[in-house]
Amino acid sequence: VNLKVRGKSAHSSRPQDGVNAVLKMSKVLLAIDAHGFDFPPHSLLPAPTIAPGTVIKGGTKGNVIPELCEAISDVRIVPGMTVEGVLGEIQGIVDGLKEEDPELDVEVSSPLNKPPSEIPASHELFQVADEAVRATVGYELKPVGTSGSNDTSWLTTVAGIPAMAFGPGGGNAHGADEWTSIEMLVDFAKIYGLMAMDICGVE
Repeated sequence: VNLKVRGKSAHSSRPQDGVNAVLKMSKVLLAIDAHGFDFPPHSLLPAPTIAPGTVIKGGTKGNVIPELCEAISDVRIVPGMTVEGVLGEIQGIVDGLKEEDPELDVEVSSPLNKPPSEIPASHELFQVADEAVRATVGYELKPVGTSGSNDTSWLTTVAGIPAMAFGPGGGNAHGADEWTSIEMLVDFAKIYGLMAMDICGVE
């Protein structure tokens, strides 16, 4: 979610002549941080979260009251929730703050409408993957959820193409030393091959 707060610039020696957009933004972010989603949890996923102010920028010089402050709040939702619903909740928080502070000028928007997605474990795609995993490594494939984001959202929810996030594991995601093992890569090359053969009807 993108937040944009507009204030009024002034010389920093006379802060009373301006409206500090950064201070106003801090009110908004703290209010969002205190907010909790009133939504039933998903059986396979963590509860929905808001991480306010993952990116924030404001001000131009040390001696100028900032007239603009922009911030990003990372929001993770679960199937059954909508981006529009989340924006409505955040707008409600902002509207409440505006009643207390008439100078507050906030714009709420979403740069990316990426809906959550899921397919049931009974779906053919999951069953094909399960059979390939059993044949390759002898494990039973179990459905799990993740709060991370990937292209299954676009494929399943937007394009109507059933998809699931399924690949080799590892560690240190998004870190400098993110890794997976060669053994897992080899196993998944076999698994993907078996899945393709099964779906295409190749013996």
